[in-house]
Parts: sequence; structure tokens; C-alpha cells
Amino acid sequence: MIKKIFEVIFYRYYYPLILKIVNKEILDNSKKYKITGSNKNLILGNNVSIRDGVEFECLNGNINIGDDCFILQNSKILCYGGDINIGNNVSVNPFCILYGHGGLTIGNNVRIANSSIFIPSNHNFDRTDIPIWHQGETSKGIVLEDDIWIGSNVKVLDNVKISKGIIVGAGSVVTKSLDKEYGIYAGVPAKFIKYRNEK
Repeated sequence: MIKKIFEVIFYRYYYPLILKIVNKEILDNSKKYKITGSNKNLILGNNVSIRDGVEFECLNGNINIGDDCFILQNSKILCYGGDINIGNNVSVNPFCILYGHGGLTIGNNVRIANSSIFIPSNHNFDRTDIPIWHQGETSKGIVLEDDIWIGSNVKVLDNVKISKGIIVGAGSVVTKSLDKEYGIYAGVPAKFIKYRNEK
């Protein structure tokens, strides 16, 4: 009986307090990540956890991260002249790179597995009389809607929209928009495989 009373008191009153203390310690880790540019250009929502080795570059652009997000070890979020907007409840797993260039928008409840890269820009290369790096870039942007799972080591290129509920298989390269909501795509380049609720 005494054990039961103790458990009720502990889990009702003390356990939430312990969680708050632990979460504050996890969230209060500003010395563990690097910001290049103005802190005013980096806006973090509530309960955003940023782990060791994360880098933000917001010299010529803004980074907005919503509530309850995880940015895990050694990921890089780099504006490079564009804005990066990340919704609520998004996880960016270790060693991901999110570029801004032409704009990157990520919706709510998105999961991005490790080592994935988002590149909202392309080099121009039509001319053969001068090097590619002298020909400039075209930057149109990338949009991910809500409830998307990006598998490990996926590459998403410029001018792509990924529709709601889509899964992109590990190792895929996304070169064109994926428009079948709740579809599963995979491959190089990524192609439609089936809908999520298909057997």
C-alpha cells in the first residue's frame, strides 16, 4: 500500500519536475553548436533540441525552426542567400545538410533520416567555352509538405515539391516533384512504387 502511494506521488509530482530539469539541460546547449551570421536570423520555437556539432549559416537569409524539433549531431543548416523554414515536430538526423539557396520549406511531422541532403540550387552548364563555375546558378526552391519520411542518404535537388504523406526510400535521388500523396517512392531517380496502404 505504501509503495503504491509512493508511486502515485512520485509519478504525479516529482517525475514531471525531473523531466523539466532534464529537458532544460538538453535544450540549454548553445555552446555546442555554431552560428555564422546574426543570431536574429535564427528563430527557434519551443522545445527545440540541438545536438553537438550542428552548424547554422544565416549571413544572407533566415532560418525558422518550429516547436518540438530535433536537429541532431553534425547536421548543417545553411542559408546561402535563401530562407529555410522548418515546421513543428520535425527531426533532422545526424550528418544531414539543408541548404537554403532558392528557399527550403519543410512542413510539420517530417522525419529526415541521417546523411540526407537538400540542394535548392543547380549550376548552369549550357556553355562549353567557359568553366561551369563561371556560369552562375539557378535556384527555384524545395518544398516538403506534412507527414513525410525521408530515408537515409536521400538527395533532393532543386525545383522539387514532395507531397503530403510520402515516403522516400533510402539512397534515392529526387530530381522531380513527387505528387502522389501517401505514396512510396524510391530509386535513382526516385520513382513511384506504391501507395502506403497497399498490400
